[in-house]
Amino acid sequence: MDCLREHHEEHSMNERHRRRLKLREPSSDSVKVFWPQSKDEVLRKVKRVVQHLADLNDVLDIWLFGSYATDQFMHSSDVDLCIVLSEDSELQEVDIMEYAGRLKVGLRFEFHIYRESTFKDLLSDETGFVSREIVSKGIHLHSN
Repeated sequence: MDCLREHHEEHSMNERHRRRLKLREPSSDSVKVFWPQSKDEVLRKVKRVVQHLADLNDVLDIWLFGSYATDQFMHSSDVDLCIVLSEDSELQEVDIMEYAGRLKVGLRFEFHIYRESTFKDLLSDETGFVSREIVSKGIHLHSN
């Protein structure tokens, strides 16, 4: 009798284990997994966006900074771009986001947009964010 009970308990345990391990079928609600893109691939896509942004006469300088500039990016990293605009530019961040978004390069951008005089003022502070993170550690992609 004990042997029969042990067999039944073992069978029940195996059945529960099998049910627990059974993989769910994919559905339209499944999570999408994004793998980190190589820096070369990201730079190629960023340069495409930069070329289009450079066509806007008001764009004076573009810097890549942050995790992709310092090789510390992960799968969840966004692309940090500093864009310096002429003083009389009427462009707003939303305009640049829409313009860059039309290219559908598959990257998440965070734009830091400055007028030329503001950028120069911030650059004069050697311990400030612009000097320390954007110019010192960043990659200058465009100058007009």
